[in-house]
Formats: sequence, structure tokens, C-alpha cells
Amino acid sequence: MEWPLGVAAVSLLVGVLMLVLVVKSHSGVQWTGIGVHGQSEAGVVTYSYQGQGYTLTDDSHKTYATPHRVTVWLSRSHPDDTSQAFLANGIARWTDFSIVAVWFLVAAGFVIGGLIHHRRFL
Repeated sequence: MEWPLGVAAVSLLVGVLMLVLVVKSHSGVQWTGIGVHGQSEAGVVTYSYQGQGYTLTDDSHKTYATPHRVTVWLSRSHPDDTSQAFLANGIARWTDFSIVAVWFLVAAGFVIGGLIHHRRFL
């Protein structure tokens, strides 16, 4: 039962490191930040936070001439800093989640598998 617990401990440690990495990354603001709604039109996003208007570029939607609603994630520590703002991106959000969750699932799998294997041979 020792080696599955060792693999689980290493996987848990890597999971914690990945969690820190995701939270500190630019896209981590999607998990820890403040979500506000804005309008994107022709590559420019306008949004307001606490009565103040802000703009930022939306390179992925430069060709969209009709305005559409987007979510902008702001840093909790500096919500007025547009350089730390992040446009909501479902793929980035689920990729970040997967990078973290897979390590915790591997750790849980080795703990459960080690316990089942250990009990089978008692």
C-alpha cells in the first residue's frame, strides 16, 4: 500500500502547485475576480465598473460589426486596471479547471485503489 500513497502524495503536491499556477496566471482572474458585463463591437469592449467607463480591445472579435454581450473579469485587487482585465473565455476556464482537477483525481484514484488492493490481500 505504500507506493500508491506515495504516488497520491506526489499527485496532490503537483495539484496544489497547478492550483497556485492557475490562480496566479492571467486567466486565473476568471476564478478569483469580479465579473462585469460589457459590449463588444468591432474589436472594442466597453464596460463600466462602479459608475466608471472602461474600454479594452477584443482581438478575437474584430470582424463582428454587431454589438454583442461579453463578460469581463476584473482583478479584485485592482479592478480599475484594464491591463489586468480578462475577457471571459470558456475554453481557458475549463482548461484551467482540468489542469488542476486531473491531479486531484489521480491522487484520489491512487488512494482508493491502494486501499482496495490492500484490503483484498489482508
